[in-house]
This record gives sequence, structure tokens and C-alpha cells, in this order.
Amino acid sequence: MQINILLPPSTDQVMKHTKIIEKAIALRGQVNSPSNARSSRNAANRAKFMMLHHIGSKPIREIIYEKAQLQEIFQTDPSLPSIEIDEKCCGPQTRSHVFGFGGGLKANNLKGGTSSKAELFSALPSTREDNKLLNEENNFLNEENKSLNDRLSTLENVMKEIMKMKEFIATQ
Repeated sequence: MQINILLPPSTDQVMKHTKIIEKAIALRGQVNSPSNARSSRNAANRAKFMMLHHIGSKPIREIIYEKAQLQEIFQTDPSLPSIEIDEKCCGPQTRSHVFGFGGGLKANNLKGGTSSKAELFSALPSTREDNKLLNEENNFLNEENKSLNDRLSTLENVMKEIMKMKEFIATQ
């Protein structure tokens, strides 16, 4: 899948553009009038405006390429967590801020804290006990639901019989 991205102009394109504008300014400057002087001065100043080629320490083209890679990876496998997508594209995100999340998030915030085996093993029995209690409660509620459904079906049957008797009496 190819993504069309509008890239910033190269330095050659910018230099070519400035030369064209300088020629136009030179031709315009042949007629001396205050408005022409101001116009040529404004044109010269506009020619100096250029798009930045770096954001921070990275070139814009590299940032655009990384974002395109992120989009492609996300489209191929959207079930991946965002930190894994970033690591596939930009390499391991271990120490500083994670790429693509602004300045606030670090890799530890997205991956979750690291727990030692001892902490995990100490929490395991209580988790198993909680799981056992929840399963017992679930079984109890399922049985209660089954008994209520049985009672409801018997009530429905009784109501059907009563309605039949009512119709029978009404016809006589």
C-alpha cells in the first residue's frame, strides 16, 4: 500500500524559486516609484520565507517517513498495542519519551510497571482464592436463574390453561 504524502520542497527547489523571484524583482525595479520600491522590497522579503527542514534534531522528511510507517503497520495489524507499533517503526523506546505521544508519555507508562517474580507469586494465592469465590458465586447465580426460569415456565403454562378455560366458558 503506497501512501501519498506531500513532502516539503527540497533546497534545490527553494533556491530555484528564490532566483526566479530575484529576477522578477530586478526587472520590476527598473521603474522607479515608491510603490514599486515597496513592492520589490516585499517580494524580496517573501522570497526569504522558507519551510523549516528540521523539527528539533530530525529532518521533516524523516518524521513524515516514520509517520507513514506507523500508519502502514497500524493498518496491517490494528490489534497491536500502540507501544509495540512504535517500537516496530522507531526501534526500542526505553529511556526517554515515546515517539508520537507528545512530551508526556514514557515507555514505562505504556508498558506498565515491571513486577518481580516474588511479588507475582505472593499475589497468586489471593488471586486464585478470588477466582474460586467468583466461580462459586457464578454457579449459584446460574442455578438460581435456572430455578426462576422453571417457575416462570410453569406459571406461563398455568396461564395458558386458564385462558383456554376462559375461552371455553365464553363459548358456552
